Amino acid sequence: PTPHIFPNGSVLLLYKARSKADPTRMSTGAAWANHYSGPYEKLSKAPIDVDGKCEDAGIYYSEAMRVFRIVLHCGCNYQTMWSLDGVNWNRTADQQPWCNVTYTDGSTEMLRRRERPKWLLSNGVPTHLFTGVLPTSSSHDGRTYTMVAPILREADDARALADA
Repeated sequence: PTPHIFPNGSVLLLYKARSKADPTRMSTGAAWANHYSGPYEKLSKAPIDVDGKCEDAGIYYSEAMRVFRIVLHCGCNYQTMWSLDGVNWNRTADQQPWCNVTYTDGSTEMLRRRERPKWLLSNGVPTHLFTGVLPTSSSHDGRTYTMVAPILREADDARALADA
């Protein structure tokens, strides 16, 4: 689960669920509690409309844009979405690939998997994205590690959306 904790202590929680009929199919739901210790109530009967292969939403609230924003991993793709209320979510764009990375030394690699996105915020503004990665077996001795990547500044993002 991924919480967004409000200044008053209440919590918007995004969580992953699996289908009983097909355990490989996942969905993401939203719940609310007045306190992190619960109890939590589902905010909608239907899950968030996102591909069943997407999971592990990283969330933050953008004061500048006055929306919640999430990024989910979908294997070697990612999906970004936004919401005014934390219940009704809109795709920012189609899924994008993110396993082909360029390191600071200029070398490149096609990762086998990239997942569990989490934002690093500075004064409420995202500056970096942390993800767990599974490299090819030939790099990093095939061991998983945490990748930290700088992200597009929110002001630049807002201008890009306005220009679109």
